[in-house]
Amino acid sequence: MSAPAEPELPRGGGLVGVAVRQPVFTTMVMAGLMVLGAFSFRRLAIDEFPQISFPIVSIVAAYPGAAPEVVERTVTQVLEEAVGTTPGIQKVTSVSLEGVSTITAQFHLGVDVPTTVASVRSNLEQAMPRLPQGIEPPLVQQFNTSDQPVLSLALSSKSRSVMELTELAEGDLRRALEGVEGVGRVQVSGGVSREVAVRLDLAKLRAMGLSPGDVVRALDASQVDLPAGRISDGNREVLVRALSRTRTPAGLERVVVARRGGTPVRLEQVATVVERPAEAHSGAYINGKPAIGIDLLKTAGANTVTVAAAVQRTVAAIASARSGDVSIEVVRDNAVSIRASVEAVQGELLLGALLTVLVVFLFLGDLRATAITSLALPVSVVSAFTLMYALRFTLNTLTLMALSISIGLLIDDAIVVIESVVRKREAGATAFVAALDGTREIFLAVMATTLSIVAVFVPVIRLRRAGMQIGDSE
Repeated sequence: MSAPAEPELPRGGGLVGVAVRQPVFTTMVMAGLMVLGAFSFRRLAIDEFPQISFPIVSIVAAYPGAAPEVVERTVTQVLEEAVGTTPGIQKVTSVSLEGVSTITAQFHLGVDVPTTVASVRSNLEQAMPRLPQGIEPPLVQQFNTSDQPVLSLALSSKSRSVMELTELAEGDLRRALEGVEGVGRVQVSGGVSREVAVRLDLAKLRAMGLSPGDVVRALDASQVDLPAGRISDGNREVLVRALSRTRTPAGLERVVVARRGGTPVRLEQVATVVERPAEAHSGAYINGKPAIGIDLLKTAGANTVTVAAAVQRTVAAIASARSGDVSIEVVRDNAVSIRASVEAVQGELLLGALLTVLVVFLFLGDLRATAITSLALPVSVVSAFTLMYALRFTLNTLTLMALSISIGLLIDDAIVVIESVVRKREAGATAFVAALDGTREIFLAVMATTLSIVAVFVPVIRLRRAGMQIGDSE
């Protein structure tokens, strides 16, 4: 007795036909997409929001010792006029404080931000001759969401002074933290630097026939670090530097400030040199005790969670090496809120997928049809991680919410296809024929529905951008 012949499958069908005729090949393709998606998911950067380039530029110019009125008249107005000539400018705001001028320039959406920043710098360079003497070069920065600290630390000690903690933070600790992959900048606040004070004895100065200006000029001349040429010795050439820099009180006391009758007059004869903490301009406290604040900013595109974890490992190693001499505490960790937010959205994504599968089963009442419909979820969602990784997307709240929305679209299309196939199957067609004919009948309808939903977002984006520009200009 011969086995029944396999039903002949109809020709054509495109991608659906290949999937039906080659089930092993289709299964391997799906498994491959899942593996690539899982591989990409583990390497996706995690952040709270995607990287956004805002057309906002800030200019900060320091004019030490100047009153706010002077800063406004001599610095802010000049810089505003220079920035106002930049193409694409929309709005300029400024704040003049004692010794500092801050200008914020907002440009129209759609401008090339790097080109705009370069144009602002060029305009400011042309305005430099009109600025007063003693002003520091203006600092131009583009507004960036990654400029917010990823991690904030507090350095404290029961036995060390604030000055010693400042030297530790500015020295070994800064170098160690800047060496962590993904850390772009380390900001230290609340520190007190070390300074050497020279207290002049006016009576002794008059007795020597000297003035405070003579002492200042002598000290300036003693701090020399200049190139002094080259010395050639056959096959070698050595650079020579004229170096005379004194950093200790004892060294400064030996500085010669004048000569009287061939006898040198040293600084110690007319002044007292002491080493002391500099005047504090900022302060940081933790639990009511003085401390040093350390803010860490990541590089653009770096994984916030990974950077925070690497910094904490480095901090733990430094603290253990100090044998309890200093305490380094984490005051703020943005990775905690980002991780919690992303995990919450991931949980909602999984819950939505499970509820979708349950609803499909309740309405279809067919376990096989529900399994086929549910299979489209992990394959499509996990495969999307590969494209996200290739396009350098981050795993953030917005991308995860977009995946949540896409689950609904996938299920809509899957239910329509399954319903058409089941209807063909109930009409007496074989499983293969029902899959091909059922899909072919509703293919255009499904594509039209999906593309219409996608197309909705194009005018919404364009109208949103136009609305923001019109609203701001008004």
